[in-house]
Amino acid sequence: MEEDPGPRAAGEPTLNGASRRDLFGAPAAAPAPAAAPLSTVAAPPPPRIPLSQRLSHLRLVGIIDGPRRQAVLDDARQGTTRYVSAGDAVGDARVDRVEKDRVVFTFEGETSDLSL
Repeated sequence: MEEDPGPRAAGEPTLNGASRRDLFGAPAAAPAPAAAPLSTVAAPPPPRIPLSQRLSHLRLVGIIDGPRRQAVLDDARQGTTRYVSAGDAVGDARVDRVEKDRVVFTFEGETSDLSL
């Protein structure tokens, strides 16, 4: 409990907690500045892989004609045969159209085809 300092003259400022602080000692250390980021330059994007390279594991082995033409693809990576039509996804690419002797793929504005 604090001692009463006694009567004060009107308008006299109070010291509150200042009398308990070392007014002549070194000030408290300022907080350390935030560490600067190691690099402000963004890493370059990875090189773009051409669509023809993305499809290099596929081989067109046939076309099935009909109301909804299908392409028959051998997938060397998965060891499977796939039947695809326009609009189907093949990895990142999409089948744009299946013609009588080729299939056309699109990916991010790029086109590539596989022919018989």
